[in-house]
Amino acid sequence: MRGLIWAIVICCIAPGTPLLAEQRILFIGNSFTAQWNVAGMVADILARTGSGRPIVRDISRYGVSLDWHVRENNAVEIARDGGWDVIVLQDFSDTALVEEKARASIGAMAAIAEVAGNETSLVFFSPWSPARTPKEKRDQATKRIEEHYRRGARAYAGSLAPVGRAWRAARAEAGVDLRGEDDHHATQAGAYLAALTVAMAISKALRGLEPEALWSPRAIPAETRSHFHAIATKVFESAEAGARKP
Repeated sequence: MRGLIWAIVICCIAPGTPLLAEQRILFIGNSFTAQWNVAGMVADILARTGSGRPIVRDISRYGVSLDWHVRENNAVEIARDGGWDVIVLQDFSDTALVEEKARASIGAMAAIAEVAGNETSLVFFSPWSPARTPKEKRDQATKRIEEHYRRGARAYAGSLAPVGRAWRAARAEAGVDLRGEDDHHATQAGAYLAALTVAMAISKALRGLEPEALWSPRAIPAETRSHFHAIATKVFESAEAGARKP
């Protein structure tokens, strides 16, 4: 009987049809990734591309850096041994703004990139400016943060997820608060925009997807979802055009 079942299964698969394996994604970050389960949001968004919902593992911790993950959280071993298709990296909020932290961050990125392997895509989650940054300097800080992650993406053949830039573009949208009550962490809407931007860095197919087909949390209105999709798409077009300039 078991042989008959296998024969039926084999006959039902067309010759040359690949058996699609689920994509495996590792998230290494801190509260900007952990808050509102950005990793889970990314998986739900990517599931709408038709390739199935990815398997995700999130080892993010509140208040830690990539350097801490390398030294204390076995991130190198996890990155090396997990068979990951994608690894998403997000460092401490003010890393790019403090020279010593920036050097440690690049070292941690290098350590993870070295063991990730050629089959693993690296995505650099460039976040918004931290609460301690004066409001009048946040745009400038966000640009510095993005340049830090862009250097990592260039050095290790990765992709930039310009979340901070998307936040800047969405800030003018009336009635949508991206920062929570602490002025530092994201609201659910802010986390969703972050997840959508990261997901687009993983899969360009999302940029051509109709907004109505996107996944979003129930609390996110349809018009906000559509607006965020348009923002994230334009942000990538702008970032890629800038990256092509000599």
